[in-house]
Formats: sequence, structure tokens, C-alpha cells
Amino acid sequence: MYYYSRDALIIMLQEFAAENGRCPTSKDIGGNSGIPGEKAFKAVFGGFHDALVAAGLRPRKREDSSNAYLVQMLRILAKRVGRVPTTSDLQKYRDMPTWGTYNERFGSWKEALRYAGLDGEPSGDEGASAT
Repeated sequence: MYYYSRDALIIMLQEFAAENGRCPTSKDIGGNSGIPGEKAFKAVFGGFHDALVAAGLRPRKREDSSNAYLVQMLRILAKRVGRVPTTSDLQKYRDMPTWGTYNERFGSWKEALRYAGLDGEPSGDEGASAT
């Protein structure tokens, strides 16, 4: 993994916010975004949320991720895809919480689905990290 300095990561986050008029989310980083993935922020700041705070940005309020909200969003996703959703489905929609949010709150994707009453077997690829 390439090492990024604290200052370099902060500048990247601030530049994203200035260019896009909003605070970056975990879905905006990694891949081909020009911003390193969550592992880089965790290594330097302890987590992406802490990096946003260090950059002087206002991350989405954590209370937006109540159990009731997360369950509601899972049910909306299930309606969109017409079946029990997978983590791959979740990643396709920028308005959805991240898989990491569900994993942190419920312990696993499968438990999140069960909590939402969607505990049938999803069809398609759940991804290796979905357990």
C-alpha cells in the first residue's frame, strides 16, 4: 500500500469538497477517484470519518444511520432490484449507505438483511466481504 501523509490526505479531501460543493463520502474515494481508499485513511487517522473531521469538513451526521433508517434503505433497495439485494447492488446506488455502515451496525450483511426482514438468499454475487 502506498503511504500518504496526513497533510496530503487532508488536502485531497478539502479539494474534493471545494470542487463538488459537498463533503466526500466513502463512496467517493478509492478506485479511479484520485483519492485513496478507506485503508489509507484508517492507517493515518483511524478511520475515514476522523479524516473528514481533521480536514475541517462536516461528515453526514451519524444519527442519519439509525437502525430504522438503515432498514428502510435496505427495503427500498430490495424494491429497486426486485429481489433480496446483494452488496454489489448496494454499491451501485450513491444514495444508499455503504456496506461498511451495515457491517459496523449489524455485524454482517446477512444480519442486516435478517434485521430488515429480507433474510431470503440473495441471488447473484454478494462479494467475498459480505459475510
